[in-house]
Amino acid sequence: MIEQVNDSMAKLLDNLEAKVNQRDAALAFETSLPLTVATVLKVDYSDLGQWAGKQLGVGNVEITEANNDTDHDFYVDGTDPQEFEEIVEKAVSQRSIAIWEARALLNYFCSKGQVPAGNYLVSVCW
Repeated sequence: MIEQVNDSMAKLLDNLEAKVNQRDAALAFETSLPLTVATVLKVDYSDLGQWAGKQLGVGNVEITEANNDTDHDFYVDGTDPQEFEEIVEKAVSQRSIAIWEARALLNYFCSKGQVPAGNYLVSVCW
């Protein structure tokens, strides 16, 4: 049992070290392209749908109208309640929203203090 835990921890540390090395290499790379390093909050679309459904008390909110292997970025700050109230009502009544409506749903949860403001990347892979 202890050996399994040690092996798992070693794999996690190796993975973390590889990610840090990859990040450091990207930051050290010299290019004339004006790049900006940004922090994003990444979530899988199905995890978002399940979590949102649970928070709204409807079980699951299906996120539709998205192509496979795509990422959708949204800025979320919890403002514009008229926009997100309509989408939240749709999510509750139909238990389904389109991918582009995920921004309004995230804004709703941000306004309630359930998710932080920031740049979100919703990944779709099925």
